[in-house]
Amino acid sequence: MTQDLEIRVDLYAVLGVSKTATPEEIRRAYRRCSKSAHPDAEGGSAEAFAKLQHAYNILSDPERRERYDNTGDATEKAPDMTATKIHSFVMGAFSRAMDQCNAEHDDLVEEALEYLQADHDGGNEANRQLLTKRTKFEKVLARLKHRGDGPDLLGNSLRDRIADIDRSITGNEETMSLVATAIERLKSGYEYEFDEPPASEWAKPTPSSYYPSWTLDNRNRGEMKDPLQYQPFSGDNSC
Repeated sequence: MTQDLEIRVDLYAVLGVSKTATPEEIRRAYRRCSKSAHPDAEGGSAEAFAKLQHAYNILSDPERRERYDNTGDATEKAPDMTATKIHSFVMGAFSRAMDQCNAEHDDLVEEALEYLQADHDGGNEANRQLLTKRTKFEKVLARLKHRGDGPDLLGNSLRDRIADIDRSITGNEETMSLVATAIERLKSGYEYEFDEPPASEWAKPTPSSYYPSWTLDNRNRGEMKDPLQYQPFSGDNSC
């Protein structure tokens, strides 16, 4: 359903309520109408049920209802995946700690925090390299002179690469912000009880053996040199 169509539809009329209807009246109207609009009901259809569901989604949300009343904007708001991503980073780091460390003799929360910090540091390093490469492309582009009437193939390619690097930097910055939030959530919300290991017992691997290996290639975004290691950042490291 396009925005133009959504703006023309009276969402209150879809539910059969007035514009001054209370949240409870909207809920009751939705429950009543959904019985007849459902595809399995006689006279119902998938289209009618979707229209009803859409109207309820907008009018049952105070912020979206106010926006609809003021502007007529009935577009659906994309779900906020921030919390899901933060949870993914926390659980990913903790899973690595469980896989690599001793559950009895290591502080798994502290180990997970080290993984997250390594991820954050890796993102900073990735962006440092990307900025260096961007500067190089800009210098080359400034010296490259296009002659003739044909398309500027080299210049356009360099500009595309610069734009690609900018997108990678922005993506890394957004991800680093989420990782920083994950660090704070894990640090403030959890602690781990562990036993001090005997001197002769298991020794955990050194950081260099389990910190992520960063792949800075935007054309293979999200891939890792070690498939068992978790890696949130990527970029472009090709000349």
